[in-house]
Amino acid sequence: SLEICDNYDLPADLQRNWAEVEGAIWSPGIYEVTPGQTLSDLLETAGGIHPDGFQSIIHISRMDQETGRRSLLRTDLSSAGAVSIEEFDQVTLFGQDSLLVPDSVNIQGLVLNPGRYPFHNQMTAEDLILQAGGFERGAIPWEVEIVQPIFNQPGVLSESVTAYLSPDLPYPDLSVIWPDASSLPPTAASDIRLGPDFEVYVRRLASYQDVRHVNINGEIFRPGAYVLQSATERLTSIIARAGGLTDDAYPEGGRLTRLGIPVGTDFVSALAGNLEEDLVLSDEDEIVIPIYDPTILVEGAVAFESRIRYRQGMDLSEAIQNAGGYIYDADKGRVSVEYLNGQRATVK
Repeated sequence: SLEICDNYDLPADLQRNWAEVEGAIWSPGIYEVTPGQTLSDLLETAGGIHPDGFQSIIHISRMDQETGRRSLLRTDLSSAGAVSIEEFDQVTLFGQDSLLVPDSVNIQGLVLNPGRYPFHNQMTAEDLILQAGGFERGAIPWEVEIVQPIFNQPGVLSESVTAYLSPDLPYPDLSVIWPDASSLPPTAASDIRLGPDFEVYVRRLASYQDVRHVNINGEIFRPGAYVLQSATERLTSIIARAGGLTDDAYPEGGRLTRLGIPVGTDFVSALAGNLEEDLVLSDEDEIVIPIYDPTILVEGAVAFESRIRYRQGMDLSEAIQNAGGYIYDADKGRVSVEYLNGQRATVK
């Protein structure tokens, strides 16, 4: 059978007397068209169809020699001997790998390369851990959670089981002590065969803590990166470990930034012993102690954005006037002020 589908445009090649075969064929490429050649002949010349080739639908893109437009012809392998090949034909054979989403499994948690991996029959969670690069430091090496998705039971999304792992799996920290066998789950992970879309979770040891770093720079005697000594180490402790403030330091303008966002805190009050201002630090916190800067940056809807010199007793309106005053469309009822230490205020 031969079925003509919708037309579509494709530029003509300048060469002559060729046909192209692509897809699930052993030797895809461009072949010379011979008189009386059929689709079956062309496929044989190209080495034949892959075992996983889709035989019930074969596409042929055929060019109209007068208009240069192409039409899509649809046939099947059983009719290939009755379909003639013409100059500039483009034949496409589809394979299972191109028509179906390949089965996969997912692993998350403390492994080197979490993510999705191709599914294989007889695969276990231990096999998947190895494919994911093995454990990261801090992973629980003796057990794993295996989750099976449920697609055909209304109200039930998944089932999970915790299984014990082989002690032979490589682990980066030999100091970790395994629990007694009586404390392990009753089922071995090696006895559970994974299926398509199964998920495996490697959990973190409850006692494990990542190393946490902070950076302190500016007017400090020993600026740089520091490792927190405890989960509750505070701002003033890092300042002290960094040698304290230099004579040029301006602690009133000290700034603490967390995840790129300023955390407004009063360094002077913290250094004076106020625990409410002496914040507990987090991983990747950034601390900057500036020198005194006697200027104020005025920007936005003013006549000319500029830095003006601060004078004792200067108020907001004077600072704006020194920048030329408001422009015609300024929202005078909402003026934002950001202080050196990151604290902000809106004046209405």
